[in-house]
Amino acid sequence: MSKPPEKWIDLDEERFCQEIAQRAQQFSRVETLIFPNSEKSKKNIGMRLALTKSSGKEQEKVFFISPEEEKEIKGLQNKFIKLIQSDKNGIAAAYKAIWEIMASQKPKEENE
Repeated sequence: MSKPPEKWIDLDEERFCQEIAQRAQQFSRVETLIFPNSEKSKKNIGMRLALTKSSGKEQEKVFFISPEEEKEIKGLQNKFIKLIQSDKNGIAAAYKAIWEIMASQKPKEENE
């Protein structure tokens, strides 16, 4: 915003509310990677994976990989790239597979 809040019109306030909500969500996502495991996050790479269905149902997982695991992960990453090939169907299949894996790792009451 290039003007002070006291000179805002309704559209400015609406834009501000949207932007602050987006920034808060982004902060929250990054926070899950850094603060709960600050010692772990210093040595490892934090990752957050979130999936959302059109129904609004969501799943997310935060995990950390060590520098030692990075080499093995790179090999798997290359295999996935060859398998998926940036194809819509390949990406959709990967999404569904990851959703199923994440759902199977949650306690039963969370999946209902």
